[in-house]
This record gives sequence, C-alpha cells and structure tokens, in this order.
Amino acid sequence: MVEAYHLGEPAEADRLLGPLRALGPVSDTMAVLAMPELSRVHMDPEEPVAGAGDGMMTGPLPGDAVDALVRVAGRDAAFGLTSVELRHLGGELGRARPGTARWAASTPTTWCSRSEPRRARS
Repeated sequence: MVEAYHLGEPAEADRLLGPLRALGPVSDTMAVLAMPELSRVHMDPEEPVAGAGDGMMTGPLPGDAVDALVRVAGRDAAFGLTSVELRHLGGELGRARPGTARWAASTPTTWCSRSEPRRARS
C-alpha cells in the first residue's frame, strides 16, 4: 500500500502519482478528501484493537535494507505482523525553517514502524 498526501492542485498530484499508477496497483484510493476523512486513509480499524508496536526514525535506507525488510516481514514472513511501514519524510517535513520543528535539521529521512496482534485481556 502506498499513501500520499499532497496539498497542491489535484492535477499536480495526478502528475506526481503517475509513475506509481503506471505500476498497476490492485487498488487506487487516491482522492481529494475533507479533513475529517484523513483518519481513514491509513485503513486502521476505527474501533480499538489489541496490539503492540514501536517505531524509530532513521536515515536513508539502502535497497538491501528494504529487501531484507520485505523478506522478514512481507507476504511470506514466518510470523504475523499487523503492519510494517516505511514512511519517507521528505518534502516540507524535511525543510528546516525559522519556527519549524527542530528535528527537521537533523535529517531523519525515514520512519519505520511495526505492530503485531495481541490477545485482548479479559
């Protein structure tokens, strides 16, 4: 699944997403959304679920690291995870400007997280 957030004109978003769409995704849910709908973009359950997870910020990930992640957490993984996610933190988020978050200048470029199911306590 690929998520994209674009604050510009829809035609510009379509142009930027063109190469991804050319890959023939199973589902393309890119659309203009009202602010309250943004909480559904990630397809998380709307009701609480039992689970645990963690994450970290890293620098750039080489292709070998991404391949290794897919091997241990992809479709054929030996254990079940609810989700594994890499988020590119480029664009406006990575630009240090007066009054912006201090970490923008520290150059983290990727957010990596995972979550796994847990049995609900009775």
